[in-house]
Amino acid sequence: MADSGDGALVDVQGVNFAYPGHEQVLHDVTFKVAPGELVTLLGPNGAGKSTLLNCIMNLLTPQSGSILLDGRKNLQMERREIAQMVAYVQQSVDVTFAYTVRDYAVMGRTPFLRMYTPPSVDDYAIVDDALERLGIGHLSQRVYSELSGGQRQLVDVARAIVQQPRLILFDEPTSALDYGNQIKVLKMVDELSREDGFAAIMTTHNPDHPILLDSSVCLLGRDGRLRKGTVDEIMQEDVLEEVYQARLIIRDVADAGRRVCMTPAFGVFR
Repeated sequence: MADSGDGALVDVQGVNFAYPGHEQVLHDVTFKVAPGELVTLLGPNGAGKSTLLNCIMNLLTPQSGSILLDGRKNLQMERREIAQMVAYVQQSVDVTFAYTVRDYAVMGRTPFLRMYTPPSVDDYAIVDDALERLGIGHLSQRVYSELSGGQRQLVDVARAIVQQPRLILFDEPTSALDYGNQIKVLKMVDELSREDGFAAIMTTHNPDHPILLDSSVCLLGRDGRLRKGTVDEIMQEDVLEEVYQARLIIRDVADAGRRVCMTPAFGVFR
């Protein structure tokens, strides 16, 4: 058994990845995530954020490097073992059958059930608790595929909670949500890490999110290279402007009780 040696739950070591016939996406990506740590993953479109999450889940295989989950190489783990440790909230999920929200969410218990064994009363109790926690208990008997994109996103987060993993990967979990539900999900991500002890990696296109969450920050550049640090180390105007190729300012806002990353009014810096 491999061992990261320092108790890291996720240990990504020198990962390089390229899709067949395309230029390399990830270049020597190295970082670690500790139990209970919240990591916000920033980067422009096409930088490889989703690709990196898929590599962690062993859905994609890097050309070189290794990824350890709790000291074990993920390539040597069964999918069921990974699913018992890691939940993945993807940007979109195709569902063919007319599952109710409650029955869809209980699928999060699948890694812990024997084949042909139906979910128990306790499994459904976990589902009901998760749905209520996200304020969507009233949707439990609705058909998942008939919900709005934002509602489905909230149900996907609930299913990840139902899975009771040690690590949750969130791939742009607020992308389909209105502002109020964005705040609800971000607050939930924060609580899952700080109060419930889950490790979490969340990709986002909004550079204000890591400041709001006061998370660790991984910045994946256009060259596929990753830098990890604190909010103070990474969330600098010159660094973000280089990555996003846009004018950004970071200011302390007294009424908000924190710094805020924002775009100045068009024309201010012309």
